Amino acid sequence: MDYDGEAQQADLILGGASMTTQTATQKALSIFEQLRRYYEMKWHIFTYNFSWPDYLPLFDGWLARTAVAIPFFGYLILFNDSVSDHLTFKTLTRADQDVFGLSTSARLKFVYLGLLFLFAANVFYRVRRPYVLRLGRDQYEYVEAALKHFTVSHYININDTIRHSGFDPYTQNGKYHDADFEKFVDSALSKNGIDTGFHWADAKAKYENLLRDILIENFFRNKIATRKSLTACIFLALFGYGLLLVPSADLFIKVMRVIVGSILGG
Repeated sequence: MDYDGEAQQADLILGGASMTTQTATQKALSIFEQLRRYYEMKWHIFTYNFSWPDYLPLFDGWLARTAVAIPFFGYLILFNDSVSDHLTFKTLTRADQDVFGLSTSARLKFVYLGLLFLFAANVFYRVRRPYVLRLGRDQYEYVEAALKHFTVSHYININDTIRHSGFDPYTQNGKYHDADFEKFVDSALSKNGIDTGFHWADAKAKYENLLRDILIENFFRNKIATRKSLTACIFLALFGYGLLLVPSADLFIKVMRVIVGSILGG
């Protein structure tokens, strides 16, 4: 028998299988590397744009602002016996026949605690929000309010912050020319450095585009500031909404159980 030939054939088969395994491993590693780079890029984009205005509806929406009243007199309403009786939903959910789920008292406690967390998120936001958000909730509101109320000294301070922060411009708007800003200041101020209404009005009209660029750059720099506080606001608000969701989900399940039961029983 030709043992040498069979051995060579076996070696070829094993070698081919080894190469196939190596190729499959390389492909898997290549796919993994592509996925890693993709999600790394996504994470970089997310962190770069992680800013206050995008999350304002969470902790400064109508519900969060309304929750401000809860610590003062909300508990008097929520835990009032007559209110509690009206919130049993006995007919709707057939609560007298249901031993599962939350009681009326438990649902009210979830609502109360949820509103308290929304209140805390809203208060924390108002204390820790960047200054630009005090003038406007978004870029457009801020720029329009600043153009209306800022004086030349405001723009000088903002320009100093942008140019001496140690960072490159965050936006294309921040790449304005220093020479243009110096011309604006010269036009806005009289020779002795005193701000005069006549010079200021003319300079603001002439260099409005420059001022808008400065304000947009300043808004972007500030809206991504104090991110730890932003994260705290988000978690407080999400926890509050989660607590509010529990009694809503409980009531929904009970109602659906009654509806399904009536359909199947009928």
